[in-house]
Amino acid sequence: RIGRQLLADSLLLAVAGGVLGVVVAPLAIRGLVAFLPRDLGSNALSGALSLRLLAFAFFASVTAGLLSGLAPAVHAGGDSVVGSLRERGGTGFGGVRLRKCIVTLQVAFSLILVIGAALFLRTLSSLLAKGPGFDTASLVSFSLEPRKNGYSAVDSHRLIERIQDAVHALPVTRDSGIARNELLTGGSWRNGVTIQTDRRFTTDRGVDLNAVSPGFFSTLNVRVLAGRDFDQHDSRPAGEPDRPCAIVNEAFVKRYLTGSDALGLRIGVGSGPDVKPDIPIVGVVTDFNYRGLRAQTEQAFFPISDKNEDFGAAFYVKLRGTPEQAFQVIRGVVRNADPHLPILGLRTVEEQVTRSLNTERMLAALSGSFGALALLLSLIGLYGVMSFVVTRRTREIGIRLALGATGASAIRLILRDAVIMIAAGIAIALPCAAALGKLVQSQLFGVTATDPATVAAAALVLATGALVAAFIPAWRASNVSPTDALRLE
Repeated sequence: RIGRQLLADSLLLAVAGGVLGVVVAPLAIRGLVAFLPRDLGSNALSGALSLRLLAFAFFASVTAGLLSGLAPAVHAGGDSVVGSLRERGGTGFGGVRLRKCIVTLQVAFSLILVIGAALFLRTLSSLLAKGPGFDTASLVSFSLEPRKNGYSAVDSHRLIERIQDAVHALPVTRDSGIARNELLTGGSWRNGVTIQTDRRFTTDRGVDLNAVSPGFFSTLNVRVLAGRDFDQHDSRPAGEPDRPCAIVNEAFVKRYLTGSDALGLRIGVGSGPDVKPDIPIVGVVTDFNYRGLRAQTEQAFFPISDKNEDFGAAFYVKLRGTPEQAFQVIRGVVRNADPHLPILGLRTVEEQVTRSLNTERMLAALSGSFGALALLLSLIGLYGVMSFVVTRRTREIGIRLALGATGASAIRLILRDAVIMIAAGIAIALPCAAALGKLVQSQLFGVTATDPATVAAAALVLATGALVAAFIPAWRASNVSPTDALRLE
């Protein structure tokens, strides 16, 4: 009968918790989605919840409650009167051991999630500190794709040149340049490169390529370390023969041209035997990020040409005024050139940098939320178990105090159990976190999955919170009156 009563209590609590969860879940999901970055593309999360999902969550909650109440019910049903009296006296701890094991597993699971959250936060922090490698202050960008509006390659090139000249002449413009492929969007023109030094060889992996205009590097404040920048003679008017030349970055020189003077060496795009390495290198620039903040790759740049079949352009404009003023006049320039040509992605480059980190922000937000929730639940569980232990050992503590024990010794007596649970949970969590960390290593940047400082900080946060949660019932135990404790028995 006692077992059935305990099981009924567990069922009632589980149903109440499930109903509360169903009511709160839509609000919590909406809050989480609002907290996440807005422009997640294919990774975007929806705040809508289906009835089937809510029903599954409700029944899972009720099932968990029943399973949680099953062990105490069976334990209570099988207890003898003598056994119960012994436990009341403080000598029987079968039920307490089970509770301690559950809390230990809670602590371990919480630490795994907290370590994961810390790693993703370190990744986001490292990427923000690293930056794109070029000056984003007062820099705006936008893209045009005239070919999609029916322009030929030559006409598209002419239109982009005309718009570039008009944008460059604006009073709000300090400098401007264009590139075939937009920066920090994850895509690139990538191909092998054939290099002619004292021998002919091909790069062992793809090189990030781009076609840019004169002024592109100065607009981004990317320094030319050797040689020269592109000039107007390199970018011929549409329809005229090109004068091929190339600029490479430091990473390209370090990987493929160590010990050689890069200037004057010739390269060709492609890796087949028919590729002619007849494009001279005329300059070397500092490294900056092309595809995204993570990728520090070998890069080669060529003058903008109308030979590109899908010719479009990403414009980069360094401003004198505010971005809002620039957006208005840039829209006017494009409308004057072609009122039907759409402007794509008109925004500040700082906003583009932020958008390029949307996945990292989402991972940090989600893992941080789950880690904080798991930590809170484990602290509540630890507090509950320690309160239960104090209640069961009230008589023992009262006798110790009556025999001359100090309050500090009573606190140590209770905290000793808490320290054992915390230490056991950490010992379980560390190898599990190291094993699971290998699965997310590709998502990390600037930190390894087993980074000692991060793991130690996460463990310290959890241990500190757990000790605080355990100290409250321990402090209460130290203030037990021996007379009251004995009277309770």
